[in-house]
Amino acid sequence: MHKRLVQATAVVLIVASLTGCMPFRRPAPTPTPTPDTPMAPQPEQQNVQATVADRIMKLVNAMPEVKASYALVVGNVAMVGVDLRDRLSGDKENELKSRISAETKKQFPELAEVWVTADPDLVTRIRELAGRISRGEPITGFFDQITEIAKKLQPQGS
Repeated sequence: MHKRLVQATAVVLIVASLTGCMPFRRPAPTPTPTPDTPMAPQPEQQNVQATVADRIMKLVNAMPEVKASYALVVGNVAMVGVDLRDRLSGDKENELKSRISAETKKQFPELAEVWVTADPDLVTRIRELAGRISRGEPITGFFDQITEIAKKLQPQGS
């Protein structure tokens, strides 16, 4: 019996020493996105957003007060720039922009926000960026410009 106890102890010591010598393997750290880095859409998502933007432009261009419109869709937010046929008073222009926003949200329920502007500078910038996206340029190349436009269009209460 004493011989068996010595053998068992020897086996336990050998196994313990072998496992103690194995290097401790730690998993490689996974990279995490930084909070200030915007999540840019993937190419297939960008194509879907460009298609939605085209459909929004067709919807808005069908309104009699609108001469032309341009749209950018980023995530679940649409930014629409409109060239109006006639100069409207402040109240009438705001009413039209609210109507455009409401009708667009109704037709595209996946959009959480629809921001509309008739400001010539912003309309030009939206038109240029929408053209670049429709030509297939990756949105990541001008995400800062889109963010700047969004800050100007975003309602003050948001």
